[in-house]
Formats: sequence, C-alpha cells, structure tokens
Amino acid sequence: MRHPDIGETVGDYKVVAELGAGGLGVVYKVERGGRFFALKLLLGPMDGRTKREIGILVHLENPGVVRYVGSDFWPHPAIGHPYIVMEYVPGDTLEAFALKHNPSARKCVRIILDVARTLGEVHGARVFHRDLKPTNILIRETSERPVLIDFGIASLGSAA
Repeated sequence: MRHPDIGETVGDYKVVAELGAGGLGVVYKVERGGRFFALKLLLGPMDGRTKREIGILVHLENPGVVRYVGSDFWPHPAIGHPYIVMEYVPGDTLEAFALKHNPSARKCVRIILDVARTLGEVHGARVFHRDLKPTNILIRETSERPVLIDFGIASLGSAA
C-alpha cells in the first residue's frame, strides 16, 4: 500500500506531518479549513475491528477521550483503505511528557487520577480500551490534561 506524501490530500484533508505508526495503521496530522485533525490510515480492510473502533469513538463523548470526526476510504471510496479522522490533540504522550518536564509528584498524581476517572467513565459506558499504556495517553498542551487515544483493539461490552 502506498502512503500519502506530505502535502497530498486524503479526502478533504491535507497531510501536514506523520505523527506515528503502528501495526494497524499510520497516523497523520492533517489540515482542513485552517484546523488540524489526526487521521489514522488503516493498513487493512474495513473489517469488524475497524467498525468497532469507529462505533466506540462515536459512542464515547468524554473530554478525556479523543473525539471522532469522520471516516472514509483512500485513495478511492470503492477500492481504498479505511481512515478515521479524529480531533488533533496538541501535546506529548504521557511518556514523553514525563521525560521532558519531570513533573512533581502532585502533578503526576493529578494526571493519573484524571486517567483513572476517564477510564471509570469509559468502563461505565461498557467500553474496555485493552491497550492502555503511556504512548496511548496524550497530555493536552494547553491544560496538561490527559486524553486517551487508540481504541483500535478496544471492546464494547454490549457487542458480540
């Protein structure tokens, strides 16, 4: 599969930078109408896992969870690879934040407590992340609040 180049468009979104890559896809920082978003281009087909991730993101409305914006296929809707567009969260992963800022014990406890509260609310919605780790928690640059990302292997308690 060919990956989009910087400056190329994916749907209505212009690729600005690559943010990261994993076993299931590549995440890009994209721009549309002067606003930035995160676009996760999935390497496989639109399967049950992808549909479940989209369903979970649509289901969750929580300031501590990355917000779903939309999805489609690239390079062509009939023969392309699925992609998911989400809110772009400026900031570092929890791991990078800790290494860069060496936060106080008080700040660490507040961040972990925020993560625990968000997880409690997510579990209350019967969603189980199943891949929680420091690289799947972003620390929002402006507020230093954690945001959970990457629900690619999450499960929904009410789903088959």
